[in-house]
Amino acid sequence: MSATVPHARRPTTSGSGRSAMTGRGVALILAAGSGHRLGLGPKALLPWEDSVLVVRAVKVAVAAGLRPVVTAGPGRGEIEAHLAEAGLGDVAVIDVPDAEVGMSASWRAGIAAIGREPGTTSATPVLVMLVDQPGIGRAVLDRLIGAFDPGRIARAAWLGFPGHPVLLPLDHARAAVRRACGDEAGRAWLRGHAHLVDLVECSDLGDASDIDTPDDLRAWREREPTNR
Repeated sequence: MSATVPHARRPTTSGSGRSAMTGRGVALILAAGSGHRLGLGPKALLPWEDSVLVVRAVKVAVAAGLRPVVTAGPGRGEIEAHLAEAGLGDVAVIDVPDAEVGMSASWRAGIAAIGREPGTTSATPVLVMLVDQPGIGRAVLDRLIGAFDPGRIARAAWLGFPGHPVLLPLDHARAAVRRACGDEAGRAWLRGHAHLVDLVECSDLGDASDIDTPDDLRAWREREPTNR
């Protein structure tokens, strides 16, 4: 299958080095969802292996050499407690008071917080990842980092179709936020700037399936853990 994004570069699996990425990148972990469709509380707090999903995502980001920033809605205190218990108490957790609006609220709060941090510039690389994709491990992040071209966007492709994670400069992320609404987050802006997007095939490294419903969770429970 081929990607349906016009003008985007063809999916590639190349890129294993990090020479193109200047400075330490940031991993923005979107974890503010209430998980109402799943019915088990915030998905960030879903038990996973020996901890919870948000701890798993943070560990993956750290292993890839990124500085994690987590957005949180309901359950922020519990998220912070789990991170502290895992020795990750210094990770920034950003409150998203309007989390019920959708994923765009997480993007907006997270990008604003990253932009206020000392040393951050418009070129700072920001990798946006979802907390409820346990099949995405370090190998996927490493490939995106290796394929990243400053000024452009490296976006994971799954069997040719674009998805998460997405790695982009902070200035592009800010532009995407201005177009974000509801659960659209950065998708509208990315569609309108497909000429800047380099699709990076990752289906050989992981699984982009997320956990939205009880059936999704049941399917994941039947699989082997993927933490590569």
